[in-house]
Amino acid sequence: MARQQLIVATEMQAVVQCLLAASDDTEIMECVTNESSSLSGTLIAALNACEAEQRSVARNAVTVENFVEVTVPAYSEMEFKQHFRLSRCTFEVGCLM
Repeated sequence: MARQQLIVATEMQAVVQCLLAASDDTEIMECVTNESSSLSGTLIAALNACEAEQRSVARNAVTVENFVEVTVPAYSEMEFKQHFRLSRCTFEVGCLM
């Protein structure tokens, strides 16, 4: 039992080192799938759960109907600049380009 835990801990350490060195999603998946099958299955399940949670949060974003059409034009110049960090004039010039 202790030997198995040591093996898993060693494999986990190798995965963590690989993940820290990874620079993109492809390298991350290589780190996960190159380790033992039981460990990689657990890691893949954890990654899938994280991705599902991120998608769920994105889908549940609160939206305000007619925000751009009604609310934004009603902002004063100061409010517009506070929210968007540029003046309305600068925004409009940028849209014309």
